[in-house]
Amino acid sequence: MTTHGQFQLFNLEAEQAVLGALFLRKRALDDLAGKLRPDDFSSSGHSEIWRAALDLHKAGTPVDLVTLTRRLEERKSLASVGGPVYLAELANSPVSAANALHHAEIVAELAMRRDVEERCGEMLASVRDPSVTVEGLVGSSTKALASIVGRVASGEVSSAADVTDEVLHEIEARQTDPNRGRGVSTGFQNLDRIINGLNPSDLIVAAARPGVGKTALALGMALRGAQAGFPALIFSMEMSKEQLFGRLLCSLGGVNTCKLRSALPLSADEMSRLATAAKRLQNAAVFVDDSPALHLMELQAKARRFVRERGVRAIYVDYISLVRSDVHSDRSREQEVSAISAGLKALAKELSIPVVALAQLNRAVEARKSGEPMLSDLRESGAIEQDADIVMFLHNQQFASSGQHADVAPVQILVKKHRHGPCGSASLIYRAPYTSFEDQAPEAWH
Repeated sequence: MTTHGQFQLFNLEAEQAVLGALFLRKRALDDLAGKLRPDDFSSSGHSEIWRAALDLHKAGTPVDLVTLTRRLEERKSLASVGGPVYLAELANSPVSAANALHHAEIVAELAMRRDVEERCGEMLASVRDPSVTVEGLVGSSTKALASIVGRVASGEVSSAADVTDEVLHEIEARQTDPNRGRGVSTGFQNLDRIINGLNPSDLIVAAARPGVGKTALALGMALRGAQAGFPALIFSMEMSKEQLFGRLLCSLGGVNTCKLRSALPLSADEMSRLATAAKRLQNAAVFVDDSPALHLMELQAKARRFVRERGVRAIYVDYISLVRSDVHSDRSREQEVSAISAGLKALAKELSIPVVALAQLNRAVEARKSGEPMLSDLRESGAIEQDADIVMFLHNQQFASSGQHADVAPVQILVKKHRHGPCGSASLIYRAPYTSFEDQAPEAWH
């Protein structure tokens, strides 16, 4: 067992005291079950005894010498833990049941110290591995330590009395300041009315078939939110930063994007509008990372840094299927996307900011007469729907029917899942030449 100087990272006496308390007080596990995991015991025998005791507790069976011996026999591990003799020694050990919680805290703390030591060893090994990027190293290290921090902070239970006054105070504050309860603005009033903005800790999925305008919508939301005081970070794995900012310039300046892509001559008026748009864009806190094939841990590490150093309030991922899984395995792509989806949701919750992830739809939507997307059309993983707090689809009826964009066309943003409120449809106008969206008056939509 690992030691540092004279300090040992295990305490067999404390482990024995915890196990001995099980025999002294019938409901000891009510207090201890949530404090310790089987792996927290340094002795494999003690781990197995604790695991058997938890089995009995979950089944509602009292833990005593007879029931525990029988359960260990069923698990074929009685001999490996020391047999009936060792169990009898634990049951008859001179320990105090009143001190069981204190002993459990000792066992848990030493287990966490061993965990930290093991993870630090893994980090040091990664430092010398040239295949691990610095961002990946920071991401994996942060994730490893965060899991330990999370355990230290876990297990806190609040009563109604603890929380009611705080909730009531927040409700009262919102009555005097309606903006207090709103999330990051999308910049589109019709959409904000339905989802109340992009709320902290939420994973918002915006999905459509290729070419419908997912990236244009995300860019519009990011820019408008930044202009309203909510800095945005965009992870673009499909388009370069030059292409994205070129789109934003054309959108702000009202210049046909085809002219930029084709290097066609621009008029003096168009150049003037682009120069004005550039000044507006330079004042907007929009950050773009266009690293291709970004690993999830790298994305998470960069997001943490920009939230901490640049005050980012919203993150956009274009798009979810291009994020790479952290683990090389024989898992299916659907399983990998599920892990990435869960990782993005965990990131939103950890940083308490909204994460907007773009997603593709499968071809089933094209075979549907109406062309209107459904939740089952989400490509590669049903877990995206499960993890998302909001799922919204872009539906352009004219494009769905013909495969061609009109210069100006109505687009519906169909909110099909809304964990915090009702679903609905927001009416926007898509201006294809400028790849930009704008609000459409609700009464104009039929």
